[in-house]
Amino acid sequence: MTAPLKEKLQADLKEARKAREKLRTLVLSTTLSDLRNREIELGEDADDSVVLSVLTSAVKRRKEASEQMRSAGRDDLADRE
Repeated sequence: MTAPLKEKLQADLKEARKAREKLRTLVLSTTLSDLRNREIELGEDADDSVVLSVLTSAVKRRKEASEQMRSAGRDDLADRE
C-alpha cells in the first residue's frame, strides 16, 4: 500500500507537468527520486514517516543551497531555490 503523502507528491508532480511549471516539476521529481532511493535502501515501500523525513531533508538541503548562493552574491540563483 502506498503512503498517502507519496501519492500526493506524485499527483502534484503530474499536475505541475501539465501546467508546465518547470521549477515545481524539478523540485517534486527530485524529491520523489530521493524517496525512491530511500525505499531501495530500506528494501520496502515508504510509509508517511519515511516520506516526511525525506521531505525534511530536501527542504533543509534547498535552504542551505540558497544560503550559500546568497553568500556568494548569486541572488538570482538563490531566488530560484
